[in-house]
Amino acid sequence: MTTVATPPTTATAAAAGAEMATIHSAFRRELRLAPALVRSVDHGDRLRAGVVSAHLDLVDRFLHHHHTIEDSMVWPKLLDRVPAEIMPIVELMETQHEIVADVLKRTRALRMEWRKDADSSRAAQLATLYAQLHDALVEHLDAEERHVMPLVEACMTQKEWATIGRAAQRGTAFRDGPRMLGMLAYDGNPDVIRHMLAAVPAPVRDTVIKIGQRAYAKHATRVYGTPTP
Repeated sequence: MTTVATPPTTATAAAAGAEMATIHSAFRRELRLAPALVRSVDHGDRLRAGVVSAHLDLVDRFLHHHHTIEDSMVWPKLLDRVPAEIMPIVELMETQHEIVADVLKRTRALRMEWRKDADSSRAAQLATLYAQLHDALVEHLDAEERHVMPLVEACMTQKEWATIGRAAQRGTAFRDGPRMLGMLAYDGNPDVIRHMLAAVPAPVRDTVIKIGQRAYAKHATRVYGTPTP
């Protein structure tokens, strides 16, 4: 027997796909730049290695938290609601998360060692790992946007999606918030960013976004040497 998806009885999460694409865009950009960033550190320059390592730690923690929220709050709802023939797609997402998590674990261990001595041979290994992470993640993000987000928009309510967004924000360290918002807003659609901040009072929403943009510009200048990496 074919299982029929149970549509929500209230407004659906129509903007979920655009919001997810905005988050994914930041991951694609930062991890695409990561290998060259690591290779750019001169052998033995521990100060510079510390700057780059701290940036990559921020990106890695952001990605890990993002996937943790999906694992705990998105996949269970989809597995409960989508047709049985679609379930393998969700299972694929979980498998891809495991692959990404394994590479993240290896990058963290190697990055911590590299930060201590800025050894160029270790940097080459780390850059290779980040290239692997980028490729594995992009494959996952492409599949998620193509196959999963339409299901989210059809099977989840806007209220449920907003609850997931608030959980993601609560799990973000206060010191990281402005830089991460600026990271998203860097090339994100302004209307989408405003929608993601719907819980922020409208009169100050644009101010919050500008604070994030300034924080990321300062961060990017320190990391990449330019506010526009």
